[in-house]
Amino acid sequence: MAPHQRPGDPKRRPAFKNDNPADDGTGKSNKPNVEAEFSDIPYATGIVGAARGQDNNSANSQFFLTLKRETGFDNRYTIFGKVIEGMKNVRTLSGVHPKEGERPVEPLRIKHIKIVPA
Repeated sequence: MAPHQRPGDPKRRPAFKNDNPADDGTGKSNKPNVEAEFSDIPYATGIVGAARGQDNNSANSQFFLTLKRETGFDNRYTIFGKVIEGMKNVRTLSGVHPKEGERPVEPLRIKHIKIVPA
């Protein structure tokens, strides 16, 4: 992990899209960007946020999970979910040591995820 990055930081974005570690944490899909939608929901533990570039409206295909309360993210990153079960798994993922830059030594896969409407 680079010195300026920390677990739960949207700048720490693993991208498992190909085998090239040089482009990890960069890029986007061919889908349109998502406009920012800020709310009064605080960035508490387990929040799923939309990763983006400098432009507030540049969220596209990457996300991050918070491991603790992150007051600096409030009203700066779009929230689109919350982990309601399985934070132990999120913490396990956050503890994986990278080999090259942000790429983990062993590939990580989310085997099951369930989206539940609020």
